[in-house]
Formats: sequence, C-alpha cells, structure tokens
Amino acid sequence: MSTYHSKKVLSRANTSVGKAPHDVKWSVRMDMLLLQAYDQFPDNWQAVAKALGDKKQPAECRERHEVLKALMVKGRFTQKEDAILREAMKKYGKNWALISKK
Repeated sequence: MSTYHSKKVLSRANTSVGKAPHDVKWSVRMDMLLLQAYDQFPDNWQAVAKALGDKKQPAECRERHEVLKALMVKGRFTQKEDAILREAMKKYGKNWALISKK
C-alpha cells in the first residue's frame, strides 16, 4: 500500500468531502477499502465500486480517490519506492506516462 494510506490523512480527508445532500460521509474504513480496491483495479471504477459492496457509485469512488490522491504525502521516496522507479526506468526509459500506470 502507498504512503498516503495513513489513517491521519484519511481522517483529515473526511472533513473536506460530503457537502452534497446525496453524499454519505466516507469513513476511514471505506477509504481504506476504496484504496485497496483501486490498487487491485486501477482506473476500473465499476470494479472498484463493486468491491465496496455496491454501496457507492463508480463516480463517487473516482471523486473520492481524487480527494485522497491530492492528500498524498509529499517528500522523499522510500527505498522500496526508489527501487521500483529505478526498475521501471530501466524497462521503460523516461516514458513517465507508462511508468505511472505501473
């Protein structure tokens, strides 16, 4: 799991979403499930929503993921992340669009 999956970030994110009347507030547990489902099904919002037990619509999942993604921890890469990037650069060169999808 990525570094932005911490409960601190997730709980902070809960205060900035859910303004629309149809929105149900996202719990930390639901955020964790969303992020795990996204790791398993990147950019397949139908599958992500289904993994959440059909409690959320695909568009809601996408919008919530964007909020969480914006709160990513910024800073130095971990040694593991650095190794992953180096391997991807060996394989794909400087094609960052392709590397970012992996």
